[in-house]
Amino acid sequence: MALFGGPKVSVGLDVGTNWIKIVSAVMGGGGRPQVNKAVCVKNFPDAREAIKKAFSENNIKPTVVVACLDSQDAEMMVQEFIVKTAKEAERLAEVKMREFNLNEFSINYSLLRGPIPGADGSPIYPVLYVSAEKSKVAEFQSLLRSAGINMDSLVMDVDQLAAINALELDQAAVGTTCLIEGGATTTNISVLKDGTLRYTNIIREDGGVIFTNRVAQELNISREQAEELKIKNGIDVGSSGRSTNASSNFGTSLELDDISQTGGSSASNDENFKYLNAFKAEIERYLDKIIHIIKDYQDKNSDPVKEIVLTGGLACVKNICGFAKNYFSANNLKVNSVSLADSPFLSSINCPEEERQAYTVALGLALRGFAE
Repeated sequence: MALFGGPKVSVGLDVGTNWIKIVSAVMGGGGRPQVNKAVCVKNFPDAREAIKKAFSENNIKPTVVVACLDSQDAEMMVQEFIVKTAKEAERLAEVKMREFNLNEFSINYSLLRGPIPGADGSPIYPVLYVSAEKSKVAEFQSLLRSAGINMDSLVMDVDQLAAINALELDQAAVGTTCLIEGGATTTNISVLKDGTLRYTNIIREDGGVIFTNRVAQELNISREQAEELKIKNGIDVGSSGRSTNASSNFGTSLELDDISQTGGSSASNDENFKYLNAFKAEIERYLDKIIHIIKDYQDKNSDPVKEIVLTGGLACVKNICGFAKNYFSANNLKVNSVSLADSPFLSSINCPEEERQAYTVALGLALRGFAE
């Protein structure tokens, strides 16, 4: 409960390149948070006005707002200290801070769950470092301030940690799991071992926007038309150029390596064929980057990734799980499963099913607010 008796309203604010996602949550009667509002603003010309309007029109009055700087503007690193206690880990983490350029960069760190056994059995404490140029942080805070956000109620968090929190992977994950949160121009890759974050990496300047631009260029159509095709078909178009039932095939395995256009195709089929070729090429190019990052982690840590979980805009692509698993296997990345992220919190968001994954970070940010 808030200081003057009203319910605490925690709002997660995820400002992306094309979409702004807002999730509002309150503490339920059973002592567990409940999502009460989820708002998405798409293709906004001015982020400040879009945020202000979304809060006003949806009557969102937060006790606390939790936001994160775009991963494009941040650097993240997991450092592991061979120590037995959190106090020792924190002392060494403070010493490590002296290596950073504190004049130009804002630096913070967070002790992750530990101690955990290292490769040789020694106890270690993983620590997550996050850094960003001070000018970028000031610019983001200025945007929020001018959007009407009360800076006294603002908490800054990290999108990777928010996604892990939203999906409760830090509590439920067993073995080595890779969480891939793909957005419009940024992809966050996090590797967790038994629920503890052990590695993080970022793919910058790549994602859904680039896919859309390629489709628009190849088909000589507008970006808006290309986006509509992408949402309608995803990677779920048959080799004959006919769209299959996406809802029945969502997440299933699908081989798309032998695409051949059948004779007598209509103009519509020809467009689907061109679309699939363009989109498939982009997805494969993008997955190649992910494969390289995961294999690099595995080689350096002798720790094979068993499960891959997709969230964010990437997970909204129809049939992406089946296609990705087949592509990973064909490129010698053997995993047990590729699945869409889910949790009771995520499932409770009232929005179109094909958009739900895009709310993951905003949801995790809102849940973080209850710790304040």
